[in-house]
Amino acid sequence: MAKHKAVMPWGKYKGVRVRHLPDDYLSWLYDLKWDKEWAWLIEAIKWEMRRRGFNTPDLELELTKKREARKMGARKLCLDS
Repeated sequence: MAKHKAVMPWGKYKGVRVRHLPDDYLSWLYDLKWDKEWAWLIEAIKWEMRRRGFNTPDLELELTKKREARKMGARKLCLDS
């Protein structure tokens, strides 16, 4: 699905295209924890926020950093034992 044609599948704005959502609702959606099944929706949300000029970090980069931090923490625990 084209990012600009993504439609909200649930919630207050069910049936509304992501591109027509208010800024504050987009920001709220962006901050939610997402399962992989909703990857298409978070991509549409990020695309729309960038289109509007929001300064949003890349979600994948953020997740990669968190994964690496967990790995480093696990390694440290193993070395400390």
